Amino acid sequence: MKVEHGFTLVELMITIAIAAILFGIAMPSLSDARQSTRATSGIEQIQQDLLYSRQMATAYLNPVTICPINEDNVCDGEWLNGYTVFIDEDTDAQLDSTEEVLIRRGNFNDDDFINGADFYRFSVDGFLSSDVNIRYCAESKNGAHKRQLDISETGLIHKSNSAGNCS
Repeated sequence: MKVEHGFTLVELMITIAIAAILFGIAMPSLSDARQSTRATSGIEQIQQDLLYSRQMATAYLNPVTICPINEDNVCDGEWLNGYTVFIDEDTDAQLDSTEEVLIRRGNFNDDDFINGADFYRFSVDGFLSSDVNIRYCAESKNGAHKRQLDISETGLIHKSNSAGNCS
């Protein structure tokens, strides 16, 4: 008698049905993980650039500003459009032709929200003018995937999961 190896059509259909059900159950979790990762990586990029800005202010002995810049080279607070770190010699929150650009960052995800000041400026001693924060929210202003940076007047940065929203 000849022994057949392989799967029957019924076995294959049952396996595909079970896989589809498991995939359907896992999809929301994957979406949540993606949003959480996006919020974390977004706020960590901003944190690294804030730390770099503080370091450059003390190294160059010039004020350094980090902000989103509009087409007129003025800080406008639209963080989703990306931002620029530059030496702001005249502390006017405007990138002048004589001022050096240190970093330019591109756009963030259009579905996300960032709530921050129009600009953050580190003085030559690495200090800010006051305690401030910036929030990054993935997908929704009030959603579960929020990260926040609290920046003290002395320039120290603390990262947390935000309790507030991005509106």
